[in-house]
Amino acid sequence: MKPRSKPSNGKRTSGAEDAKVSATLPEFRPMRGPVLRYALPALPFVAGLMAVVGLLRDKPYLDPMYASGMAGVAVGLVIFRILLNRLPETFHTLWIQEVIVQEGPVTSVHEHLPPNIRDGAGGSPTAQSNSRIVHFMGELDRRLNRRAQWVLGILAGTIPAIWRFIYFRKHGEFLTARPFGHLVTGKFAGLAIGFMAFVAESAIAIFVGLLVWRLLGIGVSIGRACNELGLRPQPQHPDRCGGFKPLGQLCSLAALVVTIPGVYLALWMLLGAFIAKDLYGSTYTRLYELLLVIMLILVTVSFVWPLWSVHQLLVEESIQMKPALDRLGRRISNLAADMLRASEAETSNDLDEMKKSLDSLRQVYEENKRFPLWPFDVETTTKLLFAQAISAIALIKDVWGFFHKHNGV
Repeated sequence: MKPRSKPSNGKRTSGAEDAKVSATLPEFRPMRGPVLRYALPALPFVAGLMAVVGLLRDKPYLDPMYASGMAGVAVGLVIFRILLNRLPETFHTLWIQEVIVQEGPVTSVHEHLPPNIRDGAGGSPTAQSNSRIVHFMGELDRRLNRRAQWVLGILAGTIPAIWRFIYFRKHGEFLTARPFGHLVTGKFAGLAIGFMAFVAESAIAIFVGLLVWRLLGIGVSIGRACNELGLRPQPQHPDRCGGFKPLGQLCSLAALVVTIPGVYLALWMLLGAFIAKDLYGSTYTRLYELLLVIMLILVTVSFVWPLWSVHQLLVEESIQMKPALDRLGRRISNLAADMLRASEAETSNDLDEMKKSLDSLRQVYEENKRFPLWPFDVETTTKLLFAQAISAIALIKDVWGFFHKHNGV
């Protein structure tokens, strides 16, 4: 791992310098263009409405898989909006707390800065720090809004058509009975309402593809932040995560966005083995397996990989601190032995002074021996791992069933 910049030795940037960095936040746009910005708050309501209509249907039109899927999409979109709102706030918090090093250049970014910033006003530590985070947020903005996002959008937009085609092969209906055929009578009206539902589903799917692009971009950016921003752990930070808790919470939100559809797919794959197997157990199995693999990849890129980079940073810091802790432990042991010898000489004044020193050293040792190695708490990790375990179990079950069927095991 590359050596990090040295700490700032307690130096703090001024309010004017903080304001300079804060001024970049309103310019950060994770979704550029009025259509995308207005669609994000609107589409959860559309998906929620479609889920409610699906739940109000009577047999044979009642489809709990469709209704629960739309409800999951609505919840996921709401959480993703929260994620995007917290994105600039998180990095600004890290900068204010000086988790982002306030002094010294970080080569991987500094060498790519424009000459007027790199060599001009300064080579001053403050100018380098400001340039570093402003440059990072600008790169993140550009990464999230690249035109390549539409490739994923179009690919995701085909999922409703694939879903309906699978249903058509099974039941001979594509745009009529499902999902809103009970609302109208007559073939033409059924086609019209079915087409409108199909358009709404496709629009939501395209938008989800654009969000997937942003999830990948956020994961890549966080993974590269250790080198680009020169992150510096703070072992005594009250968040007990080395000062990285805001980053851990951001990645947890990203993982939650992916976990919702992952759990949905896994549960229906598992339930399909016992409930209405002809419809839920076999009809969409291959499609859901593919989507579940994609969800697991997304969790890896948006949660595991970026936080693994932070984990390595914390591990490196703990290794650097270990010799100092070992020396402190030896001092504590020697001082305790000196106290024992002094007690035999019955010098109470010396004992009192030595006890104060021993208590102080022990307190320092206790406060530093449990160095945080992950930027999140155990409870959050347990919940996310449990949710991903459901997805993994469902996928393993289907893979095992596939080999069992074809190999006669």
